[in-house]
Amino acid sequence: MSYSSRRIVVNVVILIAAFCAAGYSLKSFWPSRAPAAVKHVDPALRTLTAPELKTMLLDKKDSIVLVDVRERDDFRREHIPSAINIPFDEIEVRAEDELSKSSHIVLSFFKCDQENSVSTIASSSLKNLGFTNVSVLDGGINKWKESSYDLQKEKRE
Repeated sequence: MSYSSRRIVVNVVILIAAFCAAGYSLKSFWPSRAPAAVKHVDPALRTLTAPELKTMLLDKKDSIVLVDVRERDDFRREHIPSAINIPFDEIEVRAEDELSKSSHIVLSFFKCDQENSVSTIASSSLKNLGFTNVSVLDGGINKWKESSYDLQKEKRE
């Protein structure tokens, strides 16, 4: 994919993320389902449920890196403990310097549609960079919260 094509995809995803953060659902724009381009970015997408991720984090058998791809302010407000923040629009630039290709990388975002669109596209980007063990937290941080699991919150001074 050329740089300009990648930039267009990134811009579209940023718009989707902005609408999701504002409380809109992609279903508002695509009533029956998300477009095929979003659904088929990565047909081999691996997802983890919140309980599966919680178990994996507690077991510490695998080298798991939880990457929260939300914007910095959202991450600072609250995030899953042990998560690192690499905003979606920076993932391709920072991944090779900050992530190990031998780690199991789990991506988290908001749950704003049935397709985990932003995390799916980020997963595809990482796979294009040579990361082979990538999963997406199904339902994102919203499902983590619904499961009543701990969140780390910014400490105000």
